[in-house]
Amino acid sequence: MNTHAKKHAFNYILDSIDGDGYGVELATDKQKIDFVYETFKKEYAHNIAYFNHNEPLAFADYLAGLPSCINIEFRHYYILEMAKLWGSITENATEKQEDKILSNWFHYIANNFFQLRRKLSTKDNLSKAYKLETV
Repeated sequence: MNTHAKKHAFNYILDSIDGDGYGVELATDKQKIDFVYETFKKEYAHNIAYFNHNEPLAFADYLAGLPSCINIEFRHYYILEMAKLWGSITENATEKQEDKILSNWFHYIANNFFQLRRKLSTKDNLSKAYKLETV
């Protein structure tokens, strides 16, 4: 994955986190990631063992169920538009390339979520390092 796409994915994940329905105010990126992770563990603990305790794999399945704590896009057209914007596929991508993006979408987000979680656990101010400049 290119660095450009990773920055977009990290920003997208952080911007998609919503604690309002849980009555939680989330001020920092770490609070956001911790909130989603803890919510996942509470709401999906019974299924994590089903995935041999592979949390990213279980988290991808959790995301496919469209949990209210993180609003990840599920509509194919918009996923493909984001993939084009992020440089993951070209404007004239083949149907096979588009299918690959769509079939891996929730796994892609889950893997980036756990990468971001690891980075936040080791760095105090990741948001400044990964936030993109707005044009």
